[in-house]
This record gives sequence, C-alpha cells and structure tokens, in this order.
Amino acid sequence: MPQNFGRVDSYLGQELAGLDVGPLRACYLVPDLNRGRLIEAITAASRRWGGVTEPILAVGPDGFTDERWQRIVAALEPDLFVDLGLDEHARAAAAGQLGTSLISRADFTGQPPGFPWLWCHPLVIDGPAADSPVPFPQEPDLRDLAGVGVVEDFLMWSAHGPGILQHADAHQCARSQLTRNTAAWVTAHGVMEEAVGSIFAPPVPAVIWVSEPGSFADAVGFWNARALVATARSATPVVAVLLPPDISSWPDLAELLAPRFQAQYQRPRPDAFIFSRTVPVEQLRVIARQLNLAEAALPVAQEHAAPGSLGTEPDPGTGPTVAVGFDPTPWCCYPRRYGKGTSELVQVFSGRTVIRAPSPVPFRLGLGGWVKVSLSGLRSFAAPRRPAVAQLFVDDAWFADDRLCLKRATANMYEIAVTVPEPPAVLAAALHDTGVTFTLSDKGKYAQALLDQSPALEELLRQPGALEVIMDLTRKRSGHFKSDLEVLLKDKSSDTSLVDDISALARERVPLPHRPVADLPRHGLTADSIAGILEQLTAIGLCSRGFSIDCAACQMESYIELREVTRQATCPGCGAAGAYHPDTNKPMGPVIRYRLSSLLDRASDNGAPAHILGLACLRQHAAGQPLFILPGALLLEGTKTLGEVDLLGYLAEQLIVGEVKTSPADFTEEQVRKDLTLAARIGADMYVMVAVYAITAEQEGMAASLAADQGCRLLTFSGATARPAAPS
Repeated sequence: MPQNFGRVDSYLGQELAGLDVGPLRACYLVPDLNRGRLIEAITAASRRWGGVTEPILAVGPDGFTDERWQRIVAALEPDLFVDLGLDEHARAAAAGQLGTSLISRADFTGQPPGFPWLWCHPLVIDGPAADSPVPFPQEPDLRDLAGVGVVEDFLMWSAHGPGILQHADAHQCARSQLTRNTAAWVTAHGVMEEAVGSIFAPPVPAVIWVSEPGSFADAVGFWNARALVATARSATPVVAVLLPPDISSWPDLAELLAPRFQAQYQRPRPDAFIFSRTVPVEQLRVIARQLNLAEAALPVAQEHAAPGSLGTEPDPGTGPTVAVGFDPTPWCCYPRRYGKGTSELVQVFSGRTVIRAPSPVPFRLGLGGWVKVSLSGLRSFAAPRRPAVAQLFVDDAWFADDRLCLKRATANMYEIAVTVPEPPAVLAAALHDTGVTFTLSDKGKYAQALLDQSPALEELLRQPGALEVIMDLTRKRSGHFKSDLEVLLKDKSSDTSLVDDISALARERVPLPHRPVADLPRHGLTADSIAGILEQLTAIGLCSRGFSIDCAACQMESYIELREVTRQATCPGCGAAGAYHPDTNKPMGPVIRYRLSSLLDRASDNGAPAHILGLACLRQHAAGQPLFILPGALLLEGTKTLGEVDLLGYLAEQLIVGEVKTSPADFTEEQVRKDLTLAARIGADMYVMVAVYAITAEQEGMAASLAADQGCRLLTFSGATARPAAPS
C-alpha cells in the first residue's frame, strides 16, 4: 500500500507515540511433583530474555495446585502459557481455569534450525551482563537449579557473557544470588518493569526461601516469589535467595544483606520474609539469627496480605528485620507491565501511518530472537480491547492493557506501519468475534439523517424544553391516528363506510402543523425561551418561519414561508385571494408561525431526537476521548434479528449498548433484563440508560445490580444529568 504522506484530507495531526520493547514472556505449566518437567521449565527460562520473571505453575488433574495462581498470573501477566507434559485432563482443566488455550512444547521451542533462535537469549541484550563468571553447581539438584538457573550453551556464555564458574559449591551459589550474578538473574538484564499506576512498585520484602535439596514445592514457590520482585524498580534491587537449611558456616551472608536492606528505597518493615514449605519454622528462626535479622511482627494478618500493606522503616540506619514462616508471595502481587520505552512525534494519517523509533533496548545484531514491541499514545489506539480490533491496526497485533503489542525480531531501529481504521470498521470488528453484525434501525436512520444535515442539533437537544417544543410541533401520526381510529371503530364493526372514515382521517393528518409561539404549551418555559429554541432550529435548517393563510374559496388553511410572502395573501392551493391568519389574542395583524422540516417531523414522530439526546450526553461524558455511537441499531446473527438497541458503539476501550426512554417509568426490570441480554450477547462493557425525565434511585439500583451480575458497568443520564436544569 503506498504511503499517503502529503494528502491534506487524510492528515489527522501530530501525536506523541510510545514504543516499548520487552521480552515475550511465558508461563510454564508442569505436572505436579514432576521434577523432570520442572527442570525443563527452569532450563527454558534460563535461556530466555526475561526468564526470571516467567512463572512456573504446577497442575494436577483438577487444575492448578497453588491456590494463589490467579494472583500470580494477574501480577506477572505472561504473554503465553506453555504446556510442558500435562496429560489430557490436566491440560483441559488448566485451559478452562485460564480461559485461554495453551501452547505445546513443540510449538514453543520450534524445530531445528529454528531452535533456539525462536527465543531471545539473554546475552542478545548488549552491554555487560554480569561482573564475574556465573556459577554452575558442581552436583546440581533441584534447589541449586531453581536458585541460580541452568547453563547449557557454554560457548555463548564465553563469547558474549561473563563466562562460567563450573563446579560451584552451595556457598558460591548463595553469594551469587545475593549479588544477582547468576544465569537466572542475567535474564533480567535490560528488562524494565512499571508498576501500574505508579512510577515505583509498592514496598516489597526481600525473599529468603529455605529448601531441602529436592523439594518440588519449595523450588516452584521460590521461583514465583523471585519473579514477583525480580524487576521491582528501586534504588537497590530487591534480594531473592534460595538457601539450604544449614548456613552456619556462611557468616559472610549477613554482612552482604544488611547494607542492601538499609539502602532500599521506601524500606519495608519487615525487610525480609523467611519461608519454606518443608523446613520447620524453628530452623527458619535459627537462620534468621545467623543472618542477624531481628524477628518482627506483620502489620496485618497473613490472610489480609496485599501489596503496599507492609509498613515502611523511617530510619534507614535501623537494623534489618524479618518475618519468619510467612509466604512472601501475596505481599508482592502488585499489577505491573514490562518493557523499556521511548517516544517519538508521529505524523498521523487516516489509513497508513508509520512509527519510526530507535529501540530503547540495545541488541547485539546477528544473534537474533523475538521480542515484544508495544505501541501506545496514538488517540486511535483507544478502542475496544478485542482481537479483531487490534488486527485492524496491524495484522498480527494484540492488545495488552493500554498498548498494542507485536512480536518482532530484535532490531536497533523499528519502523512499524499502522493502519488507522475508520470508527464503523472498529465497531464491526469489536462485534466480529461474537458472530454479530449490525445495521441502522429505522430510528437510527432518522437520527443519523438529522445529524448529517444539522450536527448542531445534538447540543441543542440538551437545552431545557427543546424536546418538548419539537414534540408540540410534530404531527404525531402514529399516536393520533391510532387513538382516533379506536374511536371510529367503536360500534362500527359492520359499517361499510368505515374505510371512507379512515381515509378521511388519514388526509387530516397529512399537513405539517404550524403554530405561533403563543399557542405552544409552556413546559415551565417563558415565551422568549420557546422562541429562542425555535429560532435555533430555524438557524440549523430544521424549522421555518411563516404565515398562515385562510382561504374562503377552498376553505383550507395553508402555510407560507416568509420568503414566499406577498403583499396580498394568496392561497397556494387554489390561487384565490385570502387573508393572513391573525393572532387570536391580538387580531391586529398576522403572526409568525413555526413549522418543522419534514425530516425532523418524521424523526420526532418516531422518537429519534431522544436518541440524539443520549448521544449528546455520552459525548459530554467522553470529555474528548474517542467516541463512536450509532443512534439506533439492529443486531443481527446472520439473517436473524436478535433485537434492537437505541445506542450502539464505543467510548475508548468500552463497548456500549444503551436504551433511551422519554418516560423513566418504561425502565422496568423486564426492559432492563432484555437490554442486558443483548449487551451480554455482544460482550458489552457498559450499559447506558437515558431518560428525558429523572430515573428513580430504585430503578438505578436495580439496573446497576443486574449489570454488575454480568460484569457490565452502568451509566445513567436522566433529568438534570441529561439536560441541565431540565423542566418539570
């Protein structure tokens, strides 16, 4: 597709685009108590950039065995879930709990020669990876591997890394963990973390985990606890170390720990947690004393543990403290996202826009690998978070939080072409995965035609009395014809003249009403206010001014627009001389009358202006955020009509379904349930209720409860919130 640079009609302006680069992160699902598969997961993570932040979860026949799995996944937000040897039942249970599919080991690793280039090795990141050779245990057991990681590609580490300290003993492995000089810690090199809603993470404790050599539960527990603190942004990196039960001959560990705790930004109290799933608490207390850590009470009970609920130590010189026997995991599960970012000014065009920016993470070119590139900042990215919507921007993109994510090869300069889609295409894509399409309803067609002709009507309808004045000048064919027909049908079921009566009645409803201000109902407004509304309607082409002519010859009353007025009143029907109709209260001369355009009259008779009022309320609520709303739509599944909604569209990331009523009494529980059924069918995020007059608190509470039951947010506009200072 040719670039459309230079086309003035397609230029949308200059915006600041963000580009973040981070690892494509996995979560490894292993059979419970299967040490071989656990080592396989540790090995894979040790060979991947960001591997130290990748969780490992054990899965049994009924699903995940760790009751905190949801908190771990929510905090670490992996991009994919890898099945490492699960049987059919465990795989189905895990996929059901996650609500997503799992990737097989073969698809994850790729086939030679693709493996291991499918992954981004931690040494692909340019710059010093460690200060001294990383240790590899002399006789590696599960505890050692979980603590320091696995080194297989010795040549890679010798050529591009700090080298390997082979046959390292347990003491060397522990010291290397404290200084972050291990294969596992090297995978964090260049990985940036941002706590959601804050520059810095909430204060999190150091993790001191104690394990017997072959403990599956301790290896998995420590791995995930370390992942939760591995990249927390702080002046001093958070300590995470896996120790054996006996450290009595390692007094130097205490000397290493104290200054690291005291230099911590927003130093938590206690500084650390010592925990084990297999080692008794009394032995943990012995280790605490050997590390010169004073035992401290928790600020809240463990069952109420949450990120940020630890206290902070105001005096940085105070001796280190520790909580003994408590799992640190729940204290560290704060929401975060990964990636190091940069930003560039971008010229945005409808259609194709190119974002060019240097990679904020330097890569060693020629080594290859895949990373996650995330885009943000463009106004058009604020769209419903649906897979098909992401693919409108870039074919292989997906949404994660407020970012558009892509899988791309390592590069030191990125050039990404993005398509800025039209709003109707975004809405269609948002409904695509539900198998639902839409078309404008009759009311929607009338409302859209009005807005196409006179966009200013949207804001005018929020004025007090505007809807009422329009209704007073509307023919109301449907309502009047029905009521009058019911009167005619009484006692005339066998009357052959009934057809003639009905035809005459229809003819009486053909002319458009034209009335002076003095004859219109007040609705709590002054005559000047009513005249002001009519003049605004006239100014936007939806109303006209004129005189009424009484014709003695044909005995018809006709309306003449001002531009057609002549000195002598002439009947436009028969051409006979007539008289301009005077004001009934002041019969000294003709009076100005107002008549709606045929489009506004027909739209009003069908209730369309109230839909436009709902759109106006949403636009004000949007406060400049991207908004696209259809003022009436039919939802379709193939050729089958599912139902009609009064408002359909999106507000930034929120997919919207709405209902509009003139009378709030029409918002019955049955009506709300019907609306919410349609909202659930398309996965709407927000249900909007709009009423011309005030909705009661009971109605709003009922609707909010029903909406919440299906995970939908309620937004209401009625009375004064729909129309400021609305008339009673």
